Amino acid sequence: MNSDPEMFVRNRSSSEERGQEEPILQTENIQRITRKRCYQTRHLFAFMGFLGFANVYAMRVNLSVAIVAMVNSTALGNGSSISNNTCPAPSTPSSHTTDGPFNWNERDQGLILGAFFYGYVVTQLPGGRLAEIWGGKWLYGIAKWTPPNERSKMGSRVYSGSQFGTVIALPLSGYLADEFGWESVFYVFGVLSLIWFLAWAFLISDSPDTHPTISREERDYIKRSIGSARSSVTLSVPWKSILTSVPVWALVVTHMAQNWGFYTLLTELPTYMKNILHFDIKANAFISALPYLLMWLFALFISFLTDFTIDHNLLSRNSARKVFNSVAFMLPGLFLILAGYSGCNVNTTIVFLTLAGGINGAHYSGFMSTHLDMSPNFAGTLLGITNGFANIMGFLAPAFTGYIINGHQDLSHWQLVFFVAALVYFAGNVVFVVLGSTKEQPWNHNPSNPGDRNQADYEPISTSDMESD
Repeated sequence: MNSDPEMFVRNRSSSEERGQEEPILQTENIQRITRKRCYQTRHLFAFMGFLGFANVYAMRVNLSVAIVAMVNSTALGNGSSISNNTCPAPSTPSSHTTDGPFNWNERDQGLILGAFFYGYVVTQLPGGRLAEIWGGKWLYGIAKWTPPNERSKMGSRVYSGSQFGTVIALPLSGYLADEFGWESVFYVFGVLSLIWFLAWAFLISDSPDTHPTISREERDYIKRSIGSARSSVTLSVPWKSILTSVPVWALVVTHMAQNWGFYTLLTELPTYMKNILHFDIKANAFISALPYLLMWLFALFISFLTDFTIDHNLLSRNSARKVFNSVAFMLPGLFLILAGYSGCNVNTTIVFLTLAGGINGAHYSGFMSTHLDMSPNFAGTLLGITNGFANIMGFLAPAFTGYIINGHQDLSHWQLVFFVAALVYFAGNVVFVVLGSTKEQPWNHNPSNPGDRNQADYEPISTSDMESD
C-alpha cells in the first residue's frame, strides 16, 4: 500500500474530479440513448395533441367561411356606401353559390363571429388548473410530458395543429358550403371531433407514470429531464404571487396582442376576400387558408431553430424567446400595413396577407413557450390566465372590425382595421421584450406545500439499467 501523503492527496483529488465528471457523462449518455430509442409515446401524445388543436381550430374557423354563404347579401343590398376606394367586381360570378337566409349586417356578423369565444374565455382558467390536478388526458395539458430541452419543438408540434386545422377547414368549408349547403359544414366537423375524442380517450394517459405501454427508459428520461422543476405532488396555487408577478402580466398583454392580430385575420379574412377582392366562396376559402399553411410550416422550422440556438448556447433561453417573438410580431405588423395599402392589386395583397399570417407562427417558440419556462408546476394555470384574457380579443376584434366597416366596404376602412392590428402587434412585443422573462419563478415551488421539491422521485438513473431494459 502506498503511504505517501502527497500521492494519497493526488489520487483522492483525481477520484473526486472523476466523480464530478461522471454525472455529466451520465446525463449525456441518457440523452443520447433516449434520443435514439424513445421517439414513441411522448410523440404520440404530441401527435394526438396536434390533431386535437386541428379539430378545435377547424370548429373555430368554419363559421368564418360558412357565414359568407349564410348571409343574404342581395337582401341587404350591400347597404354599404360606394366610393372610389372600392375594387371593381368581376362581370360574371364563378360560383353557383346562392345567397343565404340571414339578413345580418357587418356589425351583426362581427358579433356572431365572436360568439364562439364567450364560452371559450370562461373555461380557460378552470381548465388549466384542473389539467394540473388531474393530468392532461381529459383536460388537455402537456406540462407532465415535455422535457425542457424539447419544449420549443413539442410545443410547436402540438400548437401547430391549429394552423393545420385552419388550412384544412377553410377550403373544405368552402367546398361543403358551395356543394351541399352551409349546414353541412357544421355536421362534418362535429363528427370529426367526436372521432378524435374516442381515439384520444383510448390512446392517451395523464402522465408517463400511468401510461400502460411506455418504455422504462422513456419514462425515466422524461421524469429526469423535468426533474425538480415539477413537483411530484399537487400544489396549491400561489395566487397572490402569480397575480402580482410582472412577467405574468407581460405574458397576458403579449397574448392579448397576439390574439387581436390573429383573430382579425382568422375571422375577417374570408369577408375581406369576398367584399373587397371579390373572390367566390371556393377560391375565397382556399386563399384564406394560405397564411395558415405558411404559419404551420414556419412554426415547425422556427421551433427547431430556437432549440438549436439554445442547445448550442448561441442565445440564452430568454434572448431566444424574445428574438423569435419579435420576428412573430414585428414582421406581421409590417405586412398587414403593406397589405392595407396595396390597393386592388390582388396578387400583392395576397402575398402580404400570407406573409403576415405565416411569419406569426414564430410566436409558438416565443411567448407561448414561456409559460412552461416560468413555471412547469403551474403552466396550466398560467396558460389559463393568459389565454382567458387573450380570447376576449376573439369577440372584441370581430366586433371592432364590424363597427369600422359597417356600411363602408371599401379599402380605406379596411386599411384602418389592418393598421390597428399592426399597432397592437408592435405594442405587445415591446411589452414582452421589456418586461417578459423565461426564468423559473420562485413561486413555481410553493413553500407552503410540504411535499414540494421531493427529490426522492428523481433518483439518478444509470445508463446500464436503461440499456438492459
